[in-house]
Amino acid sequence: MRLRGFLDLFNLTNSNAAESRTITTGTAFLRPTAVLAPRTARIGARLSF
Repeated sequence: MRLRGFLDLFNLTNSNAAESRTITTGTAFLRPTAVLAPRTARIGARLSF
């Protein structure tokens, strides 16, 4: 058995990148509907056997 820890870091530069955009025509064309979340970390462990 092996136990391994891990740390994942997301959006370290805190960019406001769009995750999804509207595709309708008009004034809302390509308007972002979701923006990447600010700095996020995930800590965990994996158990392999």
